[in-house]
Amino acid sequence: MVSIIDSKLFEDFTEFIFNGQRINLHDDFECTEIKFGNGSGLFVFTFLHLEERLWVDLQFHDARLSTFTINFPLNANALTLEIFYRGRFEEEGKLKEITSDNEKIFYLEFNEGIVINLFAKDVFLELKNLP
Repeated sequence: MVSIIDSKLFEDFTEFIFNGQRINLHDDFECTEIKFGNGSGLFVFTFLHLEERLWVDLQFHDARLSTFTINFPLNANALTLEIFYRGRFEEEGKLKEITSDNEKIFYLEFNEGIVINLFAKDVFLELKNLP
């Protein structure tokens, strides 16, 4: 598991190298599950590889929603992650990178207009082989 909370602004995380292995969440994986534990503030996005027996968990800790948009109807393409990066947010007319509570904002967009923007205190990527 690796933390990406301190990643560069606007760095594209749809494709990355993890332990020497190329991971492409846009072309090779589909999002199969999104879970939120309200009491824990934990958001988990699970991506399953289309051909190999791999999955990636994208975990947002101490997280809260900034934006959540789904446009219906959805089709199978909605499972494809298009955009994922750490960005800035606007507060009192100024662009900021971090909140007073030490949160950073991450922007995710899937096909079919699904938009999820989250503030989080930490974000982890975990790669595992399925049994």
